[in-house]
Amino acid sequence: MKGKIQTEITILLSQETVSLALKWNASCIKNLDMAMDKKVGLLSDFEE
Repeated sequence: MKGKIQTEITILLSQETVSLALKWNASCIKNLDMAMDKKVGLLSDFEE
């Protein structure tokens, strides 16, 4: 029984971690988009 409870807690924690990672990732992407708007020249350098 104890193992089952620990597993459920671990699953809850990992779901929380995933949602935090997604939020962090979304803000990184937003910052990247803003940076790309300012430095459109950089983007063409990467594509070569």
